[in-house]
Amino acid sequence: LQRQLRAFEKEDAAPKRVKPIPLQLVQQVVIAAYQPGQSSDKVKTTADMICIAFFFLLRPGEYTFTTNNTPFQLQDITLYNGKRQFQSHEATMLDLNTITAVSLCFQNQKNGNKGEVISHGRSGDNLVCPCMAIVRRVRYLSQHKQPPSTPLCTFFQHSVTRYVSSTDIRNTLRHSLTKIGPNTLGTQPHEIEARSLRAGGATALLCANIDPNSIQLLGRWKSDSMIRYLHIAANPHTRQYARQMITKGQSSFNPDYTNTT
Repeated sequence: LQRQLRAFEKEDAAPKRVKPIPLQLVQQVVIAAYQPGQSSDKVKTTADMICIAFFFLLRPGEYTFTTNNTPFQLQDITLYNGKRQFQSHEATMLDLNTITAVSLCFQNQKNGNKGEVISHGRSGDNLVCPCMAIVRRVRYLSQHKQPPSTPLCTFFQHSVTRYVSSTDIRNTLRHSLTKIGPNTLGTQPHEIEARSLRAGGATALLCANIDPNSIQLLGRWKSDSMIRYLHIAANPHTRQYARQMITKGQSSFNPDYTNTT
């Protein structure tokens, strides 16, 4: 029976993991969306949700809309100006100009712990920044006089309420990658899915030498299996491993000791 089980294990396919999305692709999407006079509300909303998902390591069901999930809403956001804090739907336009940090509270998301809060400060970039992306969503929805229960991924097309879907996210990322040139980033369009943003954000944190335990907490992973996978797949330090093994990997061992008593 044990031999049969081992044979079954060998036949099992390897776990299907998504390819992480490089930061450069997120930058391309957001910058292109906010070129003056060139983007629709849908394009801008999609770009902002891509940015938010990347920095907060979100699952697609947490930031895109389907009939089976509850994406983040205006009322799930807290804005900060230094030590002062206020809910997003209570913020004035002046408040939105001075935001220094934002947080998302997991209320109704399927895989989140109820009441869990994750925060980010400003990235230093006025476009590719979790704070500024959320501020843009809050400002847009406030201008359309939307209630606190409005999903962040909402936009309006010819006065009709629409929502960004995971398909919109995937198609936008694939289209942008095609424009950049797949060989530039080492990723092919068909390898990209909406859930690749979660892995991409974690990879960016790893490459920035953020502690893996902190990344696991931010991404709400129950085990370290994903972190270990990303570390081996994407950490730039692995490029030096072969050289280090040759130059510093020599070893010797004590002769085996046999107890004759």
